[in-house]
Amino acid sequence: MREVFADTFYWIALTDPGDPWHSRARSTSQVLGQIRIVTTEPVLIELLNYFSGRGAYWRRRALEIVDIIDQSPQIEIVLHQPYTEFQQGRALYAARADKS
Repeated sequence: MREVFADTFYWIALTDPGDPWHSRARSTSQVLGQIRIVTTEPVLIELLNYFSGRGAYWRRRALEIVDIIDQSPQIEIVLHQPYTEFQQGRALYAARADKS
């Protein structure tokens, strides 16, 4: 199975239908077909940071996307800190919806 690296740019474009690269990210995903996606914990942190200042809806949506990524057997997240710390950070992010 082929592997590709997904950076923050890709996840933002895929998540936000208003992003100028959204349709390109979606079509690229479809063209690639069955692949293994590799991303990193810092990329997911950047994704959460990007959407943090855009209001409650986008904060929730970003958390949903990170949960989907985390649960997907086709996506590998390369961690740079213990997983429990990343989970604790996600919980804090979710609990502080009023912060940007």
